[in-house]
Amino acid sequence: MLWTQNVKSFVVYGASIIEAIFNYLVISTGNGNTTKWQSVKKVSTPQFDLSGVKHKNDIELFKEVGTLIQESMTFDQLAKKVESKKLLGSHFAHYAKIKPIRKLRNKVHIQGVEHVTDTDWWNFNQREYELIRHVLKAVLTSSVFRGRSHASKFNYLRNS
Repeated sequence: MLWTQNVKSFVVYGASIIEAIFNYLVISTGNGNTTKWQSVKKVSTPQFDLSGVKHKNDIELFKEVGTLIQESMTFDQLAKKVESKKLLGSHFAHYAKIKPIRKLRNKVHIQGVEHVTDTDWWNFNQREYELIRHVLKAVLTSSVFRGRSHASKFNYLRNS
């Protein structure tokens, strides 16, 4: 059980590191989502009955601002931008492995559960450990960090 919980933590922290790097890459290269609309107020109406069915309205009021505002992006949106723009380099071979890592990370949150036996015990094992270790090392030593002499610091992530 301790091994499984450690793998789970490693996946969560590894995915967070990857997400943070992706967020930096997307924004610093000018590929982030922006808007000229700023939320001013959110209003919800009370429930009301319409033809025997309950309804309610949620209204959000926006104002136009003079400059573009960065919008926050989900891990999924960031990963898609990083892959489509090849922000880790055109030779980075692990773009397709990011989605499974994101899905694993989401298993920690309730929305990733699909059936009764879909628990941490069954989702975080040696295969998942190898996946996050391999991809995390590939991201940290990708061409984005070329010219840096830090690659040896991530040798603990190499396959044993």
